[in-house]
Amino acid sequence: MIRRPTAINMPPPTTAAAATSPSSSLPTLTPQYAIITFLLLTSVKWLLVPTYHSTDFDVHRLWLAITRHLPISEWYYYDANGTTPHTLDYPPLFAFFEYILSNNFITNSLVTNANGGGSASSSQPWLDEQCLALLPLPSSDTTTTMTTSVASSMTMEFSNNCIRFHRGTVIISDVVLFLGAYMAATSVVATSSSSSKSSSWIAFILIVTNPGLIMLDHVHFQYNGMLLGVLLISIACMVRGGASSSSRASSSSVSPLPMQVVWELLAAATFAALLALKHLYLTLAPLYFVYLLRRHCFVVVSNYVGGGKNELNGYGNEKDNINNNRSSSISGDKNKNKSDDNEMTTMVVLQFSWRRLLVLGMVTLLCFLGPFVPFLIQDNPAGAVVGQIQQILKRLFPFGRGLVHDYWAANVWALYLFISRLVAFAFQKPPIKLILPTSIRDVLDSIIPFPEPKPSLVALLLLIGLWPGGIHLAWKIGSRSLIDPFCNGGRLFIQAVVFCSLSSFMLGYHVHEKAILTAIVPMTLLLATNSRRATRLYIRTCTFGLFGLFPLLYRPEELLLKAVIFIAWMCGAVYILENNEEERQRQQQQQQQQQQGVHHLGNDKNRAGGADHGLVGGHQNQNEERKKRSAALRKVDLVSFAILGSALLFMEIIHPIVLMPSGRMEFLPLMATSVICAMGVAWCWLESYSQMIVVGDVAQRPS
Repeated sequence: MIRRPTAINMPPPTTAAAATSPSSSLPTLTPQYAIITFLLLTSVKWLLVPTYHSTDFDVHRLWLAITRHLPISEWYYYDANGTTPHTLDYPPLFAFFEYILSNNFITNSLVTNANGGGSASSSQPWLDEQCLALLPLPSSDTTTTMTTSVASSMTMEFSNNCIRFHRGTVIISDVVLFLGAYMAATSVVATSSSSSKSSSWIAFILIVTNPGLIMLDHVHFQYNGMLLGVLLISIACMVRGGASSSSRASSSSVSPLPMQVVWELLAAATFAALLALKHLYLTLAPLYFVYLLRRHCFVVVSNYVGGGKNELNGYGNEKDNINNNRSSSISGDKNKNKSDDNEMTTMVVLQFSWRRLLVLGMVTLLCFLGPFVPFLIQDNPAGAVVGQIQQILKRLFPFGRGLVHDYWAANVWALYLFISRLVAFAFQKPPIKLILPTSIRDVLDSIIPFPEPKPSLVALLLLIGLWPGGIHLAWKIGSRSLIDPFCNGGRLFIQAVVFCSLSSFMLGYHVHEKAILTAIVPMTLLLATNSRRATRLYIRTCTFGLFGLFPLLYRPEELLLKAVIFIAWMCGAVYILENNEEERQRQQQQQQQQQQGVHHLGNDKNRAGGADHGLVGGHQNQNEERKKRSAALRKVDLVSFAILGSALLFMEIIHPIVLMPSGRMEFLPLMATSVICAMGVAWCWLESYSQMIVVGDVAQRPS
């Protein structure tokens, strides 16, 4: 049994509509607005079709060819006799996504004539078959001939229509991103008492216009927007599920609402499908498991009024106290009258539901393991189901690739390798090496450069990093959302998602730089809560995280593109967030003045006249103080912009002109970018931990 103070005559929580002034200068998010935004951004993305594309274009082109021409049993085995670097290494559901793109009636109609569907005099097909062809295998068995053939196929030029076709698949898949952004933004605002109507528009527009997604998906060529859209849909369902229980704040019924169960099952199913699309999100699995285990599988079985303090919780051995901020005005000052023992309280008894656990497990396993089934019932080269499973796992977890990518992601391991090389460089200098004793020199020779951590050690460190948010806070939030009718566990769940995503990026094995978007995109939803700390954390994370993506567009032709979209987006984001914060504080000040009765009618004329000058000056000081408090940027942020601006100037202008012609320090621009951004993201990681601790403290009764 869990004890909570009874909310007698408790005023209803402030709704988003009540907290919003009708004179808001920002629009309100509607389905029509989302559709118009999608059409406008699609036009902009289509203009980027002729731009540079990376080898990821060849990767996904080959995956389309594999799923189009080969049986399912060979998808994860095909590697052109061991010479193809672009083997299929995404989970099965993404493979079926590629299959749908390569085997639908539209694609078939575009290549019909190439397959012999037309006469010799017919016009050429819009899409040539070479666009969806497998890598040509050599006629000779010699290694030299095979390598030459594959190398030539990797450098082949594809037609403009082929490029348009593949770019179009990315643009169309962004429908999932827009759907997820719309659902998540509206869900957070609808369930938050501190959000304004325009907050959903802010979160939505900053997600769909994120320059990182534009650079990665529509220039570099990937499908990150679709994957993040699925994650946002899952988060939206979780937020709705948390709000379903908080909606019974004043209800005497304790039976679980059906919609809570439905939303949470949808959240679990969507996340399971996300894991079957991309295993990058596996680090969020502990968070989902612990939160749903506590939030979904424990049921409130009784709710009665009683007194006393020695009540037991669901475990039967300890009491769970709630710091009820809302009821503090009702119960009075605790220090003034210490009568907690006689306080009327509501006792909540929780019981574990095996039926809910069974249903949750069945839904999750069905959505996750379902895409694997077709591979297990097919004949495969290994001749056994075990061989197919081993082959898929081998492709999904290639630990042989090393601790870091060729371009270090801006995480802890980038700093580790930088320090290792810095120490090795300094140790080789004669003055330092000669002054050290022989025994110390021998020890340093054995550890410099620093050894590369094994995957098992990295996994252990990652588990430790995920513990505060993925397990401890998840259980705490799940508990409070059950026993506290005013606690929306779904919104607090977003804070844990952000921290776990940052922990995964900072401590993960062979992390790609694009993984920072897994933290940035959900973090955008926290802007809807109108928290100044969340706003500043978001701007700083975007500053360092998105700047770390610049080296992916390495050609001089893309310098202006990436600089303009990054600077323009950052300026627009800061402007929108500062205006929203100023407007919110202005509304709060007006409400406080009305409640306190600042403007009284019938005051003494001399008194009013003598206060006019002070009132005007007071308003000016209040406006200046409000702008100072609402500023999204601090001096340290301006210093960060100056450092990154200098780094960009060195990377793109000074180094190519001064050092590149002589072949000196070719690695320096990439290493400098990784190290600078790693220090910035580490700062944001610690700040996220600090905010998460605050969330854990106020989870008992969030305001």
